[in-house]
Amino acid sequence: MAKKVTRPKIKVQPVYSGGADMREVFISLLVDAVRRGKCPVRTFENLKEPQYNKGRNQEKEVI
Repeated sequence: MAKKVTRPKIKVQPVYSGGADMREVFISLLVDAVRRGKCPVRTFENLKEPQYNKGRNQEKEVI
């Protein structure tokens, strides 16, 4: 006799239904993620600019 397989129910919550502004949706998703504590808040003040050409300008000589 075969065993009966019970599959888990997946709940899907729509993020954007077209009624709200996309900025409001983005902000609400960001606030929800911060409240849950899964990701830290990163602002432009916290981010460090990459220095791709750090040593190039110092190595060049002026003729």
